Amino acid sequence: GCSGGRDSGPAHFEEDVWDRILEVNLKSVILPCKHVLPIMRNQGGGSIINISASSSILSVPARPAYQASKGAINALTRQMALDYGKENIRINAIIVGFIFTGSETMTAMLANPTIRAAFEKNVLVPQLGEPADIAAGIVYLASDESRFVNGAEMLIDNASTITPPLGV
Repeated sequence: GCSGGRDSGPAHFEEDVWDRILEVNLKSVILPCKHVLPIMRNQGGGSIINISASSSILSVPARPAYQASKGAINALTRQMALDYGKENIRINAIIVGFIFTGSETMTAMLANPTIRAAFEKNVLVPQLGEPADIAAGIVYLASDESRFVNGAEMLIDNASTITPPLGV
């Protein structure tokens, strides 16, 4: 997704930044659905898994466009589940918490003792999430094991949405 470097509240609102963040984050969900839904209808069903973020539930300072875009993914997931469920097409979302991807930015963030301490304060199990943790949720939602799961928002966030936000 797109977080944008200048995402800020109404006092410093930049329309081009707002438009770009919403365009990238929402079109990256709706366009694949547009193209796969006819295929799923023809084959008699399927499973779509949208990826959202814990910021769709929690608030963090000065990121309103990003927050709004992730909340919109959750709402869009529920709406599509309602619209396509009777066609045996299940649509769910995974709400992702902090996942350590090994990127230079994340590595630098965690090397900062203040940021690392804030992160560790806000998770219940003191470990970093890994991409494989998200993949396991995707495998479940894509499988027949989740045949009765539709319109759900699966949290894979090490309980970060039930603890205070970073820095608090």
